[in-house]
Amino acid sequence: MNFLRRQPVGSSIVAVNLFTTKPKRRSPMHRYHSSIHLQTLVPSTFVIVLAAIIIPVLGAPHNAQKAMPDLIVKIHGPSAAIAGDDIGPSIHVLARNIGTATAPGTTGTLDSANGFMIDVVLSTDTNVPPGFATFSPHFSEDVLLRGGRISNTVDLAAGANKAYPTGGGIPSDTPTGYYYICARIDSGSRVAEANEANNVSCSRIRIRGGKKPDLLTRLSAPASATSGSDIGPSVKLVAYNAGTAPAPGTSGPLDPANSYMIDLVLSTDVNVPPGFATFSPHFSEDVLLQGGRTSNTVDLAAGANKAYPTGGGIPSDTPTGYYYICARIDPGSKVSESNEANNVTCVRIKITHP
Repeated sequence: MNFLRRQPVGSSIVAVNLFTTKPKRRSPMHRYHSSIHLQTLVPSTFVIVLAAIIIPVLGAPHNAQKAMPDLIVKIHGPSAAIAGDDIGPSIHVLARNIGTATAPGTTGTLDSANGFMIDVVLSTDTNVPPGFATFSPHFSEDVLLRGGRISNTVDLAAGANKAYPTGGGIPSDTPTGYYYICARIDSGSRVAEANEANNVSCSRIRIRGGKKPDLLTRLSAPASATSGSDIGPSVKLVAYNAGTAPAPGTSGPLDPANSYMIDLVLSTDVNVPPGFATFSPHFSEDVLLQGGRTSNTVDLAAGANKAYPTGGGIPSDTPTGYYYICARIDPGSKVSESNEANNVTCVRIKITHP
């Protein structure tokens, strides 16, 4: 490389031109870059000009980016369903990697501890938040469908795709209306992607209200009793499911966390409010009788019934008079029913002092 080429020196101004040349050539082809004008020089005076020219290396990448996966998902489902149905066999889920690097799956060899999963949820809109969805047998926004987590995934190379089967159990208490079946890929945000904003795909669906349980009780009790006595052995209590879907019991496998119990109370009327009754040894309106909570219940199929023993200790300070022994099934309102207004049964009883 030549750094400068001298021009004739006069008595006033010297112009120095800068060039680059191809190496190892006696007669180089010069490439002109710029001129430097110097101050007045005295004849026979020498000037040393230092010049540095930065030449980019041809072929070097500019703004090079790291190769990364980019996961997207496509979902297609039925246009209509009934609450309580499992539409899994009709749902098609396709995972795709449109990035430039492999995305790890949970069963792959790349990084299974940080592999992607896919959640299939039911939503009223297409805005599915990040994070693993929560399953529930009851409808809520963005609820994970029963069997809707695809947790067994493979490494997905750049440009590759993979179809996955999924469950799709719709909560039986889903109200009638229009919804979206949505799939979120990498729901746990474990895979670093080139684009984190394209992980959701949705398919519209119309859901009609479906099968539900309908709990009620059958009750018989003595026509009279004395205050302080226990009428439990004389009480016959039967739980009945008049609905079209099973009702979960506290000891059953269906959904023990959201199951029915039965409260037996003493009341001056037949208007027993919702909610668990409160026990007291002293009389008060709708007081829970001693031993009157049936908390160990079984799953009750549609059309089935179950007899339960119960306690029936009447407060010793109950004034003489006419009352009602009432049974309220599902006092905690944990079971979604087709009819919530028929959970109370009452029989009349006369209370006297011993």
